[in-house]
Amino acid sequence: MTTAPSRRALPPAQIERHLERLSAWRWDTAENCIVKSWTFDSFRNLMACLMQIAEIAERLDHHPHITTCYTHLQLQLSTHDAQGLTDLDFQLAESIDQLMDGQFTTS
Repeated sequence: MTTAPSRRALPPAQIERHLERLSAWRWDTAENCIVKSWTFDSFRNLMACLMQIAEIAERLDHHPHITTCYTHLQLQLSTHDAQGLTDLDFQLAESIDQLMDGQFTTS
């Protein structure tokens, strides 16, 4: 049996350790979230990717703040009920990174 990720806010030292395992996510301390952006080769590919991110988010019952403009995608992750970053945010970020590395070409 696997343990569900914690929804308790993480202390800064633990956030820093989690960030070391991620690729290019940055910690926005002002917004209390982690952020990453991608640029796709087409709007169609961005939307295809976004649909897969939606499936991952639904599976985890954890939903990112999404900003898109043509071929640009930005995601912000935080756990609102914890008023900060939790293990769940980092699990979602890792899952999104795996999706991107396996299926999508971005710059």
